[in-house]
Amino acid sequence: MAYFWASVVSAFLAGPVVVLLQRWRKENSSQHAESRMLLEEVIKNLDKVDGSVDKVSDKLDNHITWHLDSTKE
Repeated sequence: MAYFWASVVSAFLAGPVVVLLQRWRKENSSQHAESRMLLEEVIKNLDKVDGSVDKVSDKLDNHITWHLDSTKE
C-alpha cells in the first residue's frame, strides 16, 4: 500500500513540473525559430552592407589624406 501512495504523491508533485518544462521547451523553440529568421535576413543582406562599408572606407581615406595635405601647407 505504501508503494501506491508513494507513486500518487510523486505524480502529484512531479506532474506540474513536467507541464511547466514542456511549456518552457515549446517557448524556447519558438524563440530559436525567431532568431534563426533574423540571422537569415542578416546573411541575405550582408553583401549590401559590405559594399557600403567599402564606400565609407574610401571616403575616410580621402578625408584623412585631405587633412594630411592641408597640414603640409
